[in-house]
Amino acid sequence: MKIALIDDDKAVRELYKRLIIRNFPDVADICEASNTKNGIALLKQENPDLLILDIDLGDGTGFDVLQAVKPYSFSLIFSTAFNDFAIKAIKFSALDYILKPVDEDEFCSAIEKAISMREKSNL
Repeated sequence: MKIALIDDDKAVRELYKRLIIRNFPDVADICEASNTKNGIALLKQENPDLLILDIDLGDGTGFDVLQAVKPYSFSLIFSTAFNDFAIKAIKFSALDYILKPVDEDEFCSAIEKAISMREKSNL
């Protein structure tokens, strides 16, 4: 499984990478971007299975990224400090919506859900 992280906070991306490596050793690849422009390029180039996406990216929003890469086939988890966008996230087919600061169990549960759904769709 390939996971893409798009978040403008480098410390958050580092935390997510550590959690993924520690809890999901079978993840083959983790790629990352820090803003809208690089995030769009990353998704087009890497074609991830799962995207963990922040909403406020400084130069735009996670929703801008998703609009630019439609249609997409990756699973989507939002991770944000804003609880105001959950309904909009659902409209973008988000699998989960995690509020920062992230709880490790909640984070891992969301990834497990994405892995499970990916495995079921490949049967």
